[in-house]
Amino acid sequence: MPLPTDTRGTPPLGSPIALRSKPLVHELWGFRARRGYGGPFIAYAAQDEKPRVAQPPSLQERITETRELLADPELPRPQDSFDAFCVLLHLFMGVENKYFGPYNPRQASPERSSLYKGGAFFTAKRSASAVIGLQREFCFLLDHEKGIEIAQRGSLADMPFEVAEHDRYAPLRSYIYAAARAAAPGALPAKDDRLEQFFAALAGAPAPEDRLQALVLVNTLLGAMENRHPSLAGVPGPARMMGVLPYAVQQSDAWPGADILLSLGHAVCYYADGTVEVYARDPGRDIKEGPRTVSIVLKTLIGRREGLSAARAEAELSPA
Repeated sequence: MPLPTDTRGTPPLGSPIALRSKPLVHELWGFRARRGYGGPFIAYAAQDEKPRVAQPPSLQERITETRELLADPELPRPQDSFDAFCVLLHLFMGVENKYFGPYNPRQASPERSSLYKGGAFFTAKRSASAVIGLQREFCFLLDHEKGIEIAQRGSLADMPFEVAEHDRYAPLRSYIYAAARAAAPGALPAKDDRLEQFFAALAGAPAPEDRLQALVLVNTLLGAMENRHPSLAGVPGPARMMGVLPYAVQQSDAWPGADILLSLGHAVCYYADGTVEVYARDPGRDIKEGPRTVSIVLKTLIGRREGLSAARAEAELSPA
C-alpha cells in the first residue's frame, strides 16, 4: 500500500536529482563555525588524517568539551532521535576534528573515539522516544525532548543510563546477531555477492519503527556481516563495505520525505515511518560544489525494507 506522496515519494531514475542539505545540518554548520569547530565539511573520504596537535586531549576531556556544546542554548534542536544522533555526531566530530583534522572514515586515527564504528542501541527507560547508544568507552542518551547526554564508562559492565523493560531495539540486535552468524566466514566473496547477501538479510529483518532504527539496522547489519570475513574484520580499507553515518544528511524536492545519505556508489534513504531504501547511483554524473554533492543520478533500487507502519498496512490488505 503506497503511502501519501507528502509522506514518502518515489525518486526519478536516470535523471539528475538536485540535493540540498537538511535544514538541521545547515544550522549545525553555522553553530559549529560560530563556536570555532569548523564549517560545513567534517568528513573527507579522500584526505588522510593529519593530527593538528602533538598531544590531543584525553577522551574524557573531549567528552567534557562536547558536553559544553550540548548545553549551549543556541544549539539547534532535533525533532526526533535520528536528528539527535546527527547533532551528537556533528558536535563530537567537530571536537575531535579540532585535534585530529577532518575525519576520514577509511583512514581514521586510532586515537579517535569509537563513535563512528556503530555500537549497540537500546530504548531508554526515561522516555519511550529516548534511545541509548553504547560504545566501548562511553555511552550517550538521545532524547530530542529533554536533551542529549554523554557519559564515559568506567568499565565494559558500566551502563550509565537505564534501559527500558520493553526495549524496542532488542529484536534488531537478536536478528543482526543471527544473520551475521549465518554469513559464511570462509573465502571472501566478491563485493557484489556480499551486497546480495546483505540485501537478502535486510529484507527479512524486523520492520524498523523510525529513521534511527532503520539507520541502526542498516549500518550494524552491514558491519556485522562484513566482520564475519577474517580479512575484513575491523579493517576500514577499500575492500570493506561501510555504513554511512548521518553527518551529511541531504534532502530533495524530487524525493519527498527522504533523508538521504550518500556512499561512494549508493544513496541510502530513510523515511519517518522506518522505511529504508538503497539505490545504486552513477557517481560519474555527480555534480559537486567543493566537496559537497549537489546533484546525483540514480540507476536502480537495489534494496528495501518497509517500516513497521507500512508493513502493517500491507499485511492488513493482504488476503488471509
